[in-house]
Amino acid sequence: MIGGAGTFAYNGGGTNKGDPFQQIGRTVGAPAARFREINVFTYSRR
Repeated sequence: MIGGAGTFAYNGGGTNKGDPFQQIGRTVGAPAARFREINVFTYSRR
């Protein structure tokens, strides 16, 4: 299920890098979502 416009939110942060120091802001917007009966795995934990 994907939520409607009322559930849309921006989530994010930023990253710091470089010499000289540089701060980069970034964000991702997405509606709320519900997933059922899925398998989530990572390759490092086989």
